[in-house]
Amino acid sequence: MFRSPVHPSTVLSLKDLLLVPTLTKNLISVSKFAKDNNVYFVFYPHSCFVKSQDLNETLLEGKPGKDGLYHFHPTLEKNEFNNVGIKKNSAFLKSEPCIFVSEQCKNVVSNTYKQWHLRLRHPHHDALIKALQTCNIRISTVNKISGFCDSCCIAKSHRIPSQSSTTVYSKPLEFVFLYVWGPASLDSSCGYLYFLTCVDACTRYMWIYLLRRKSDMFPHFLNFKALA
Repeated sequence: MFRSPVHPSTVLSLKDLLLVPTLTKNLISVSKFAKDNNVYFVFYPHSCFVKSQDLNETLLEGKPGKDGLYHFHPTLEKNEFNNVGIKKNSAFLKSEPCIFVSEQCKNVVSNTYKQWHLRLRHPHHDALIKALQTCNIRISTVNKISGFCDSCCIAKSHRIPSQSSTTVYSKPLEFVFLYVWGPASLDSSCGYLYFLTCVDACTRYMWIYLLRRKSDMFPHFLNFKALA
C-alpha cells in the first residue's frame, strides 16, 4: 500500500503480487490496478495519468522511460513501512521504483541461499544478502558453507605454475610443437574449420595449415615432415 503523492489522503494498493525472478522490472497490470483501486488510466505520448473514477482527480503521474515503459514513483508514509517490511533508508524514500514482496510471493519459489545465489548469477555473499534484505526476501539459510558454490571456486582458482624447461634445442627441426585449433563457429569462405600450427623449437619458425576436418591433421603433418 502507498499514498498518492498528489492526494495523500488517497491510499492505493497492489494486490496479489507475483515474484518472477527472470524479470528485470516491476510491472503492474493496468486492468487489475484500475479495478482494485477504482481508477482509470489516461495515456499521452510524454506522460501517463492515473485518475480516480469518482472524483476524476489525478492520483499518479508517470513518465515514459528509455525502455518505452511508463514509470511511476509512489511514496510511502512513515507509519506504513512496517506493513510492507521496508526500512526507512530503502528505495521508497529515494523515490525509486517500488519493490513489493508479499507472503504469497515468497511461497511461489523456494528461498534457499544457494538458489538465490544461482538466480542472481553468482553474486558475492555480502551483495546477495544486501539485495535480499532490500527486497524484503527471507531465506532459509545464510550460512556461507551451506551455500558453497563449486562454479565460483573453479572460476576463482588459478593454475599451478609449471616448472621452466632447461632443455635447449640447437638444431632446426630437432623438436617441433604441434597445435590443432578448432572447430570455428563459422566456416571460412573456402570451408575451413580447423588449422594446424607447427612451431620449430629452435628457430621459432611457424607453419600453418588450414583444415576442413580435424582428421585432415595427420596427412598434413606427414606432408610437413616430408618437406622438412
